[in-house]
Amino acid sequence: MTKEEVFAEMMDKIYTFSILSTKYQNIPRVYGSGPALYMAEAHLLQHIGDHPGGITVTELSKISGKSKSAISQMISKLIAKGMVLKGKTADNRKNVIVTLTEQGTSVYQYHTWLDQRNYNNYQEKASEFTTFDMKKTSALFDILIAEFKKELL
Repeated sequence: MTKEEVFAEMMDKIYTFSILSTKYQNIPRVYGSGPALYMAEAHLLQHIGDHPGGITVTELSKISGKSKSAISQMISKLIAKGMVLKGKTADNRKNVIVTLTEQGTSVYQYHTWLDQRNYNNYQEKASEFTTFDMKKTSALFDILIAEFKKELL
């Protein structure tokens, strides 16, 4: 196969992965206990849990790459599901921070464990790849991500 043919095959696989990933993300799942969550909700809980003292909507927006409006909508859904609480900071009563409830913390811990298990599984399956191979693949994704961002902005 030529380099161009290999590249075209790889791009087809990336496209297939993208479609499957989107389908996977749109299936609500139970993370240990509690109500079913979409992957975006579970990842937002992960970001909140990574900041045990609380985090603002603006900070969550920056971390996740989503708009403040989208984050606010997800937070409202997570509040309704009993996963997060909104409150004010002690030093600045205007700042609203978000923290995990006990149930949210349980889901956060389960999701952290699940991610680690999955990463270990993927890493094991990719054990034949060298660090150099993975760096090159990562560099390719950097190119693709940059091109997608140009299209979206």
